Amino acid sequence: MNQFDDCKYEALVILTGVTAGTVGDLENIYLRGTTGALEGSNNDLWMLEFQQAAITQSSFNDMAWDWLILQGYHQLTLNEKWYDYWCTVVVGLNSYGLDYNNDYN
Repeated sequence: MNQFDDCKYEALVILTGVTAGTVGDLENIYLRGTTGALEGSNNDLWMLEFQQAAITQSSFNDMAWDWLILQGYHQLTLNEKWYDYWCTVVVGLNSYGLDYNNDYN
């Protein structure tokens, strides 16, 4: 896996407590936990996550952009925002040097 995939997998293990499965499986468990949904595809669960935050744009990327800004990620690109979102959990610091445990919880 590349560094992003490693961060995402490690973050999902931390967030879900599940240590076996694919990134997609763990992401589904995580999203069901955050949305309260009992089932759904990862894409549908992300859309529900965004809608629960009152984000209603039409495209996934536009909704993800706004949701990640609400989470405190203001990097220049959507990929950078996702990278910091997942990698912050693992290393404890995002690219701005914010401490995940103190600044996001």
